[in-house]
Amino acid sequence: MTMCQHAEQILQYAEDVKTYFEPWKLWQFRKKGSDAKWQDVEAHPQWTYYNEYQRKPEMLSVTLADGEVVSWPEPLNKLPEHDTQLWYLNGGSTYSCCNSHDNNYLLTDALKSGTLHLTEENAIQHIDALYKINNQHTRRLEWQ
Repeated sequence: MTMCQHAEQILQYAEDVKTYFEPWKLWQFRKKGSDAKWQDVEAHPQWTYYNEYQRKPEMLSVTLADGEVVSWPEPLNKLPEHDTQLWYLNGGSTYSCCNSHDNNYLLTDALKSGTLHLTEENAIQHIDALYKINNQHTRRLEWQ
């Protein structure tokens, strides 16, 4: 018997249903196999064959001296299964893509430094946040 392609996500969603009044607000979907941007789920998921689903990443945030709150998706804290496409930050200003089966020192370093992400979008948001954090003093001096 073949397992449903969404079985793991459905189990995770069932746990969310027990805890949250509107659990779908924690989830995203996109067309299966596409590089399309993840979209928010607006009602209970239909779990269709043509879509893939993921729980929204947890967000980390920091408040800058000027009161601006900067947020970015929480990086991975363990390597996912083989043949998973991953993105990691290169020095904080650029990012690269690789597969988890490459399991080389770059992935290990990215995991340890908290710069490894499951999606390109998350890596870009992380870079944008680092840019804002690192340039907050420069921007303030320019305003004076």
